[in-house]
Amino acid sequence: PLKKEVVACLRRQYGGTPEEVPDVYRRHSAVRNAARLTMPVYVAHDDADALVPVEQSRCLAAVCRGANFRYHEIPGGDHEAPIAAAIMDEALEWILGPA
Repeated sequence: PLKKEVVACLRRQYGGTPEEVPDVYRRHSAVRNAARLTMPVYVAHDDADALVPVEQSRCLAAVCRGANFRYHEIPGGDHEAPIAAAIMDEALEWILGPA
């Protein structure tokens, strides 16, 4: 049910489906606009996420190489795994630097 709600919300906000308004979806694509991500970006995703497929984050990780990007994949977690995992401290330390 939540996945359907998210999809419906995106369609409302973007004015249609990716097939109906592909230019709008391209403009909002983090993967297509990765070069514009100049700030530190830390992405954590679990490999069993039923709401947002992990392939989405893997695609972003494939195009975002370098010192300002970190990708952490959590094996076997669900959609809430990145929030519940101890990686939050790791992410904050990486973004803010050591205390």
